[in-house]
Amino acid sequence: MIEPSAKNVRPQKPTERCSRFAGPAPPSRDAAVVLLIGASVPVSREEVRVEREPITDANRDQAVAGPDISEEEHEVVLTEERPVVQKEAVPVERVRLGTETVTDQREVSEEVRKEHIETDGVDGGHRE
Repeated sequence: MIEPSAKNVRPQKPTERCSRFAGPAPPSRDAAVVLLIGASVPVSREEVRVEREPITDANRDQAVAGPDISEEEHEVVLTEERPVVQKEAVPVERVRLGTETVTDQREVSEEVRKEHIETDGVDGGHRE
């Protein structure tokens, strides 16, 4: 007995799926911005002031008890305050970059092949 020849009909079927690819990430830069901040700081200083006091009967003994008139130089050391600025980095907020998945619909198309079998002289001679 002769076996009839058989053939499997295998049309191509498209399969839709998604593949994940690493896309370009938006640039993230950490930059320092310089701001000029002014503040008023009270400072004090010493200044030379000549105080004159008239000699009276009540203070005459103290005035005469001092040194004689001379041409010595007398130094007075003056002091002053100067503002000092100190800076420190203090954290004020925490920043974190995250991702969010967004789903869209996109139309795709692809050609597929389908076998077409024709036979002569057989009922149902055309089959897809």
